[in-house]
Order: sequence, then C-alpha cells, then structure tokens
Amino acid sequence: MASTAARADFEAWQAASDAFEQRLQATDAVADHQVGEWITFDLETCFETNSFCFGNNPESGYSFAHLPWRSPELIRYSTGFMLDDNEAVVLLLQTPPQLAYFGFTPYVQDRWVPETDNQRIEVAASLADSINHLRLGAYPAAIPGAAPYPFERISAVVMSANQRAVAAVSSLLVASGIPARAVNVFRIPTGAIELPLVTGYTERSDEFAIMARYTLPADRATFEAWLAANPVSVYRITLDTPEFESFPFTGYRERVTGISEYDDAVMPQVMSRLGKVVAALVQRHPEATPEIYLRGIGHAGLGHECINDYSSCIYDNQDALYYRHEVSPPVYRLTSDPGNFWYAVGVEHQRTSKALYTSHSVYMARNAGGVASINTGTARGSVEFYAGDWLGNMDIGDPNDFYIFRIARQCGLAELELGYCVEVPYPTPLSPVGVEDTDPLTFVTRYYVEMNSGVGPAQSEIAPPVFVVYE
Repeated sequence: MASTAARADFEAWQAASDAFEQRLQATDAVADHQVGEWITFDLETCFETNSFCFGNNPESGYSFAHLPWRSPELIRYSTGFMLDDNEAVVLLLQTPPQLAYFGFTPYVQDRWVPETDNQRIEVAASLADSINHLRLGAYPAAIPGAAPYPFERISAVVMSANQRAVAAVSSLLVASGIPARAVNVFRIPTGAIELPLVTGYTERSDEFAIMARYTLPADRATFEAWLAANPVSVYRITLDTPEFESFPFTGYRERVTGISEYDDAVMPQVMSRLGKVVAALVQRHPEATPEIYLRGIGHAGLGHECINDYSSCIYDNQDALYYRHEVSPPVYRLTSDPGNFWYAVGVEHQRTSKALYTSHSVYMARNAGGVASINTGTARGSVEFYAGDWLGNMDIGDPNDFYIFRIARQCGLAELELGYCVEVPYPTPLSPVGVEDTDPLTFVTRYYVEMNSGVGPAQSEIAPPVFVVYE
C-alpha cells in the first residue's frame, strides 16, 4: 500500500496537473496542445511476441512518453515524436517512492538518412546526459515522514529546441504552482555543427523520445502502487509562433575523474587481491575446471556518435557503464545440470564511490530480453560464504571489498535467501519470461553513477569483474 505521504502527493499532483491544463486552455499564447500517455514497458508482451526487448535490465522498470500521431511520424515507433520549433513536450509528475536509481533520458529515436530514398534508421541514442535523482529538481524540499528528496515529490520535465518556448512553458508551469526549481529542461541543439538535429514535421525531421528508468525500490509494494497510479501527465504544446532562439550544443559530462581503483590509495593491490578471491573460489569445485574470463569491453554510451553516424546505440544511458566479457563463442547456455552454473566475482565499487551499485544481468541473445539479474545491494558476506574456507593464508584484506555472485538454474536455500545467487527461469504457462536449455545467452554488467562525476564511471578507472563459467 502506498504511504500516506505518497497518497497525499497524488492529490497534489492531480491539483497541479489540473491547474496546468486550465492554463493551457485559457492562455492565448498556446495555439494547441495534445495530451499524451506515460506508458510502462511490458516485458511479458515482448517475450510473447518474440520482439526486441531493448536490452532491458530485469531489475529495472522502463517508461516512455507516448503522444498522439502526427504526420509524418512513424506509427510503428510508439516511443517517438516530432517537435516543431515553436513546440515543447512537458511531463508533469509525482516522482516515484525511494529507489536506488531513477532518471530520465532524452533520445533521438530515429533519423532520415541523407542521400537515400526516404530511408530512416532507428538510432535510439541519447542526445544529452540523463537527469537522475541526484540532480532532479522537485518540490517540496521536505515532507515529514515521506521518502528523502526528490522521491514522492512534484516535478516537471520540459523538452524543446527553442529557448523561448521553454521560457513560455516554464512560466505556465510556475503560474500553475510549480516552482521554477522543479522545472527540468532537456535542450535540443538544432543547428549545432557538433550535433545537427532537425526539428519540424517533414520526412527528414528527427524523431525524439523521453524514457525513464526505475531501479531497486526500497519498498516494492509502495513502488507498485505508484506504477498503478501512474501519476504522470504528458503534453505536446504548440505555442503561438514565439521567436526562435536555439540552444547551444552541450557535450556529455566528463567520466574520467582521476580517482582510479587501480591506485593503491583507493583500493590497494586490487587486481592481485581479486585474483586470490577467484583462486580460492575455484578450489570450492575441485571436480571441475571452469572457463575464467578476465577481459571485457566497456560501452560508455556513445549517443552523439550514433546520431552523427546513423547507427544504433540501443538506448544508451550516460549514467551507466555497460560491460561485456570477451568470450569465445560470444554466448553461453545454462541448463538444469547442477554442474552448469556461473560466478561473477568483482569489486564492491560503492566502497570506492565509483558506482551507486553494480548489477549483472542474463539475456536471451535472440531478443535482447533480460531474464535474471543480481546486484551488489546484497553483496556483503558473499566472499566468505563461497570462498572463506579456501582463502587460507591468502592476503585479500577486507573480504567485503569484493563480492561473489552465483548464477544458476537452481540456487540453494541459504544462498538464495542471502541474495548471493539468482535463478535463471524457464518460460512457464504463467510467464513467458524465461529461456530454454538450448537458448543462447549473453551476460552484461552495469555500473550506475560514479559519485564524483555524477554519471557512469570511466572504464579506465574501474576494476572489471571476473566471470567464472562451469559448463
């Protein structure tokens, strides 16, 4: 059940939304407005239809703005919309209950490819940094008994290519009772040499999108109540031809901080100690020889490159570093054989402020659908649980600097209750989300939000995990 503060905020959000709607209808400067929807991505439907699942994190929820179709928008992309120079998209919402991560990301959804016969390509690439819960503006600043700021608050998000349109819409929001500090803006830099985006409603115009991610709620029931209430209003507002003033191009925030886990002052002898943890873990299973993968490739979200190169970034997020191990072949399989399981062994990056949390996710390779995930919120004690009896005289320092997670078809009761093991499901008549023994799988690590930079960590400053595969 939602908290009393959350229910009260639903009423405050409804009042703010009603007041803003009245302003839109009564203000001469507003030529037109469309009311859209805030839609939550349905993973079960994705598996039922065997469609592309966008590389979802199984521990995260995804929602996006959907607006009524206007020609020549692509109907098949329910996440995409076009915008004219005198328009803005506005989200007016109550923020969710407390989460480990919550953020909005602006995207270029698809583009017309020059020198082609009206060919368009889905780029799904971020055009700017996300606005996450660490820098989201909302109000009020404090509510007795409620979640910490900015959760369970009122907030607005505005997306436009026109500074004057943003100013006009922001004035309407303020007149509706939304303080200026609670208005967050995504700026579309049309005309910039670095990122030449195209607004308007033509065959050559870009389509845009706004997506939100919600990860690891402090209370699942309260979060589910918020999802069910869906306290988000979506508008596309057409203003009465305000003078156009473009936004300058702004690059992404710098990921490199100069604070590296390879520095002994941050994490002493990190790779040597991590190697000893792996060596002790392997002794746990003397009957088998695993494949041990040490190296991988980090994907830091090259949204601007994808936009300019007309390639897909598959909904990158600048708040994350995505990491995949280099394996041969590049996919795995997981069966019910008790000797077939995986371990992820890594550094607890929250201790070095390099990540709010780290998660490991298992995907069906065919549809990029996430079926299982585990995160470092339950990492404490896992090294001693799995490898403590074999550490002996190995000098690994504080074992809680590291974690060991097991990924299997079936976990033991103790490791499951402690949160050290995650079970990869089979599809069932009640839920299609799962994989068969013969399905090729992939494995992705996510690091979310380096505390010093406010975005995802740089791969050069973070010690990668080790992936141990028992066939």
